[in-house]
Amino acid sequence: IGGSVKNSYNTGAVSGGEEVGGVVGYNIDSVTNCYNTGTVTGSSDNNVGGVVGYNYIGSVTNCYNTGEVSGNSKVGGVVGNNEDGPVTNCYNTGSVSGGSSKGGVVGANSGSNTTVTGCYFLQQNGVPAQGIGEGSGDATAKDNTAFHSGEVAYLLQSKQTDESGLVWGQTLGGEEDSLPTLVALNPAVVNELLQGLFCPVAVNV
Repeated sequence: IGGSVKNSYNTGAVSGGEEVGGVVGYNIDSVTNCYNTGTVTGSSDNNVGGVVGYNYIGSVTNCYNTGEVSGNSKVGGVVGNNEDGPVTNCYNTGSVSGGSSKGGVVGANSGSNTTVTGCYFLQQNGVPAQGIGEGSGDATAKDNTAFHSGEVAYLLQSKQTDESGLVWGQTLGGEEDSLPTLVALNPAVVNELLQGLFCPVAVNV
């Protein structure tokens, strides 16, 4: 995609050959405040990601994936192949499977201008032990408690700039376990904030 994608999400299954993403297949601009909960499958080749399949010179910011991701090579929970672009403040809790270069957040990370910062993934069966399959960056494993307690939401929000405002939050104390969510895509946030149920910060981090 040669334009920006913002405040978008996918909940359905996505499949294709290569450059397959839950929200965007090929990105050369910006993908911001997006998420995927559907299964993402690359049937024959490379560059498969929960949110973006192939990020080339673009940016991926404040995004998350909870769906299963599978492919052949360069398979990532958020971005399959990241080349010369920043991936910032993202997380993945879905399983990631494939051949070579698979990571909990990014499958392959390369290029002189490439960065992965402030990202997290759920360490569990079916998820690679490393956040980045090939290359380096800041992608940290967290357990279920960290994701459900508000710790990861706090960490993601704490890295926002002053201009960003409240981006990440989490409903705590409900009957069902919750995960960090994007304020822009959660229509119940305003009421929950007023009622004091929506937690943009975590305790005991």
